Amino acid sequence: MPLPQPEGLEDRIRALEQAVRDLQSSITNRSGLTTASAGWVIPNQGTPSPPGDGGHLTALGDEPYWTESSGSSYSLRTPPFPKGVAVSNPVLVLGDAPASYNSTFADTQSAAINEVHNRLIDLLGSLRGAPLINSF
Repeated sequence: MPLPQPEGLEDRIRALEQAVRDLQSSITNRSGLTTASAGWVIPNQGTPSPPGDGGHLTALGDEPYWTESSGSSYSLRTPPFPKGVAVSNPVLVLGDAPASYNSTFADTQSAAINEVHNRLIDLLGSLRGAPLINSF
């Protein structure tokens, strides 16, 4: 909006000062994009254009989204990395211990290997359920 051109220099200074006051009040009265009195509250917004550097944090529905400078945008609830390839359960077949081994030693080794096998099966099940790796 162009400023009116008053007659005298004092009138022009007064008009400029009033224009500065108006601009300052319009800036300070603008509500923020976020609030943080009880955690960050981010209002729903459309996906912004990619920034030149860094990224934009926005909300779409109840999902927080991150838009990178590369243009990729993803939900922060779902990890942005791809799932791993399918992993089959290990098959553990223990043969008889050699004759030179003590049978107690062989039993201890067998129990330890079975424990590792069971823990690995549990880990794979957990990762598939997360879902961080694909099922086959």
